[in-house]
Amino acid sequence: MKVKDHQRAPLLKDVRLGFYLIIILVFVFAFYLIRVPYSGLGLTLSAFLVLVLCVAPYILLANSTLIKVLRKDLETNSKQVWILPSFLFVLFLLYALITGTIDGTGVLMGFLYCFMPFLLVIPLKNSSSVLTIWDVLLILFLWLPVEFGFVPELGIPHAQSVVGLYLLIGLNILLYIYLVVRQLPGMGYTFRLKDHEWRTAIMNFLILLVIVILIGLLTQFISFSRYMPSFGEMLQKLLFICFFVALPEEILFRGVALNLIEKRLAGVKNAGMVAVVITSVIYGLAHGNNANPPFIDLSLGSLGVWQVPWAFIILTTIAGFFYGLTYIKTRKIFAAAVVHLLINWVWFVFFSG
Repeated sequence: MKVKDHQRAPLLKDVRLGFYLIIILVFVFAFYLIRVPYSGLGLTLSAFLVLVLCVAPYILLANSTLIKVLRKDLETNSKQVWILPSFLFVLFLLYALITGTIDGTGVLMGFLYCFMPFLLVIPLKNSSSVLTIWDVLLILFLWLPVEFGFVPELGIPHAQSVVGLYLLIGLNILLYIYLVVRQLPGMGYTFRLKDHEWRTAIMNFLILLVIVILIGLLTQFISFSRYMPSFGEMLQKLLFICFFVALPEEILFRGVALNLIEKRLAGVKNAGMVAVVITSVIYGLAHGNNANPPFIDLSLGSLGVWQVPWAFIILTTIAGFFYGLTYIKTRKIFAAAVVHLLINWVWFVFFSG
């Protein structure tokens, strides 16, 4: 990796921030591992190492200077594109072997999941930064298997999963492809927010919170918790929601999908808001497989009956609108993730029990 002299200072500045975030997350995860049912030293250590190795590139890719360096290196040597999928596949194999979940089918699925996205991106190399059918296929290939359980569950840790290995693999691939290979402009993947961006995120969170509580109570979707989690549980949940739920979903739906759709609609009046509405509806419908009552039974003929969690879909669609609104106002994925994080965390603390 060739770094120019003028790039060293900003690169190291964001690398330090990334390492601080990794250390905090790893410390909390280590504390969590102490509390889960003991499953053997080997499984515990492997879960810890796999999480560190998967989370590190995911967080460090928020470094804009690092992205510029990686892009330049890739232009110099295109074969470097295979380093990340190879690394992730080896990591997948080792963890599957240690946890005893490996078989021929699993190896094939892991191989395809790691390498196929980079074959799908080949037709995109010389395309413009707007949504194409290849983008749709790429996103669906990475998202659908994880969302609908088409791939075997490889939880980290294996005994009581905090996050799935496939989710972290897919997240790293998505970021690398759209930041480095596809070079999608304007994603805004950084952990640094300005004061007005924090204010925008907090204000949208407060407005959304009032709306969600009102609709949730009217539809009997939510009820107040009967007990409060401990401070340690609240802190742990805050970090886990941030890095394994809110930020991954905002990267996918706002940083990539909304960004691509907005660029596709260039020339259309209020293209940004139209893209927000489209991705909000998609985001709401994407939660149609959740088991959150109340339901409406929808007959699918020979396929059976779909229990549609209509209240949850409405609420997630509205939430998606506010996440998207935050994103287009700040152009920062993390700002949208802050709103997402706070809504989910308040749900956990006050309404989950």
